[in-house]
Amino acid sequence: MRTITIFALFLVTGLLKAQSLDLINNTWYLQKIIYSNGTETNAPNNTEVSNIPTNFGDTQMHTTVVNDFLAFKFGGNAITSTTMSYDEFWYNPNSTGCQIPENCVFQNNYYFFLGYGFPMGYQITNENNYLKLILTNNSGNQAIYYSQTLSINEIGKTNLKVFPNPVRDILNISTQQSKLKVQLYDMQGKLILHKNINVNNNYELNIIDIVTGNYILNIRDSNDKIIYTSKVIKN
Repeated sequence: MRTITIFALFLVTGLLKAQSLDLINNTWYLQKIIYSNGTETNAPNNTEVSNIPTNFGDTQMHTTVVNDFLAFKFGGNAITSTTMSYDEFWYNPNSTGCQIPENCVFQNNYYFFLGYGFPMGYQITNENNYLKLILTNNSGNQAIYYSQTLSINEIGKTNLKVFPNPVRDILNISTQQSKLKVQLYDMQGKLILHKNINVNNNYELNIIDIVTGNYILNIRDSNDKIIYTSKVIKN
């Protein structure tokens, strides 16, 4: 009996560790917010906001509706096997960037959920070969995300590819679109690269001068809408 108990403990510990790795290593796309009273609000899907990408890290979190939301952790890791807790957050609540009013309303509600909801629990499950993430904030409200393998991701519709990853010198951006805006953030939320590019099937982005580390890559189209976001590892 003791042997079985110890084995079960190791198994659970391994699964929880894998969950935290899944959280950090995936880009997540918000589907909806479920409030503690049972009310649900779906993420907007329109000409201005087609998806809401989110990346989590030990010291920084980044998500985007129309404007960016950044959360920071100082003096330790934000993520355990079942919970996350960031110390400070930043976004511009007075931004006039929204062209569609419902996006501004959703953005403010979503960022309130995040900014005033830490610490919060999280759970990752596998559903039909894609990952589902549930965040539960300290008010009992929940945000539901899916991994980028789910069809709600607009990346597939743009046929946009970014490779290799990890990368050493040249990051290739391949797409049929022409004019794009590339933004690269470090894991503290600092914008370290901002470049307008003309792709014409393939563009070679030289990042040889960027120091080794993990970064968040955003690519925006000619309408300034995010069409791609991912963690990039620079070797």
